[in-house]
Amino acid sequence: MTSEEIIEALRKASRIGLTAAQAAEMIGISANTARRRAKAAGFQFVNARRVLNQAIRDEQIVTKKKVEAKKAAQTYQKRIDDIKKKAAGIKCPIERKEMIYGAALLAFERRQHDDDRRPKPPCDVRPAVPSLQRKRSSGYNWQPVEIDGVRFASRTAAADALGVSRGELSSMISDRASPHRRMKLAYLINEYQDLPDQGQPSLG
Repeated sequence: MTSEEIIEALRKASRIGLTAAQAAEMIGISANTARRRAKAAGFQFVNARRVLNQAIRDEQIVTKKKVEAKKAAQTYQKRIDDIKKKAAGIKCPIERKEMIYGAALLAFERRQHDDDRRPKPPCDVRPAVPSLQRKRSSGYNWQPVEIDGVRFASRTAAADALGVSRGELSSMISDRASPHRRMKLAYLINEYQDLPDQGQPSLG
């Protein structure tokens, strides 16, 4: 090949995204020579490391999609198995047929959502509830609570009285609370009872 033909071949190789090493191997010259001639001619090859990193990312994306697809298939199969178990307990053939059809259709719609092909089925979409309404509809937000013999109007009232957040209070009165949190709760209750007019159990 003449020098002009080599330059033209290298230029075409760079246009289709080959690295200097790939183009050099194709033509039969060294990678350094390919880079030097490309630079002299005013063009350059793609970075080999960038190509490798992109290939790794592409492989990771493919692997992630395979894992997600496998998980979705397992979830779908579990739903079908649940349908079969429920159907086995229905004696009436007509009711059993209707139950299987409806449940299978719902399982299919959920699978379509898992595969990003459709939005959630309407029965799986929870309507937005204003924060005030949500608080009032939640039982443990507004029902009285008793902590170490002291009664409060609600968890929110107890948290305010003890000077902690509701989240921290919940973690301290949980059955799985750590010894440190239980000790802290006992300390706060004792301090609360020592306050003026707090000697008796309080409703607020």
